[in-house]
Amino acid sequence: MSLRVLGTQDRDVWIALLERLPTAQRDIHYHPDYLQIYERTYPEKAHLVVWDGAGGTIFQPVVARAIPNAGLCDLSSTYGYGGPLAIGAPTPDDTRGFARGFASFAADCGAVAEFCLLHPKLAQAQRPLLPNGQAVTYRKEVVVADLTQPLPLIWARIEERQRKAALAARKAGIEVVISDGSDADYDAYHARYLETMQAVEARPFWHFPPNYFRNCRDGLGPDHVTLMHAQRAGQILASFFHIHMYGTVYYHFSCSDPAARKLNPTSLLMLDSLIWAKSAGYALFHMGGGRTDGTDPLFTFKHAFSGQTLPLHSTQRVLNAEAYDCLTAAAKLRETEAYGAPIETAFFPRYRLQS
Repeated sequence: MSLRVLGTQDRDVWIALLERLPTAQRDIHYHPDYLQIYERTYPEKAHLVVWDGAGGTIFQPVVARAIPNAGLCDLSSTYGYGGPLAIGAPTPDDTRGFARGFASFAADCGAVAEFCLLHPKLAQAQRPLLPNGQAVTYRKEVVVADLTQPLPLIWARIEERQRKAALAARKAGIEVVISDGSDADYDAYHARYLETMQAVEARPFWHFPPNYFRNCRDGLGPDHVTLMHAQRAGQILASFFHIHMYGTVYYHFSCSDPAARKLNPTSLLMLDSLIWAKSAGYALFHMGGGRTDGTDPLFTFKHAFSGQTLPLHSTQRVLNAEAYDCLTAAAKLRETEAYGAPIETAFFPRYRLQS
């Protein structure tokens, strides 16, 4: 029984572990090429923490993010999902061993806290692998579409309003095309994406740097990234950015021109994305979620295209209580100086609130 910590430079060993998982548990969020995107884009370091036990192997990908001016870091799942997975049949001793090994790794790299979004389709297998007593919190629903169904049934699951909107867009001369993959097209998409984020007043986290989408393209390769545009008379009205691997397509990001909203380009893009993914042999189309409070237009839009959801859960824990309390106190002091009082929030880790 032993602990190993792999990096993205250990790509072949890392992928060999993924290939030993049951087919249904293999996912792009656990692939080293996906985690390397964030190493290339941000000052982050990706790790795969591996425990080889008596009954099986448990592993978990994490990203270590430096805490500014602290000489410390925190750990999280990469953008999307994470959490532990297992090969074989780990025993309770193996699970405890993995928890001890993970704690040792965290201490060695100076980690203060850990936050993780469990994978909606894998959470049932992940829960028994979590440290004993670690709480799991329900966050929201995410929308998925089962592509193993016949196309007429997929069509029937789409709400009539969106079916009509997509057909009206096509009748108005809008067509869906796939990007040529050029730097120019990716850079233009990034510019339109930023305009969309600014229009909806998204927080800075969502304002990805110029190299992010190119890093996705170059890191995952053209077989696993698809940028789709809805255009009319050569003018792009909306775009969807998909990533895909291991039987699942993820609607990753999108942008649209508010002035073209009445032409319903996003409705046609979503319909044609489903058709494209189905024809390409994918089994699941993952659209993601929203606030799910009944007032979020994005969630309502996605839900109209399948009516199917999966629950999303998270885990979080403090790994170094003394450092966590010190960093949080400093963050609250900065807020008091700026706003007159600390911000009331459940954000975790608390000291990352403004990042």
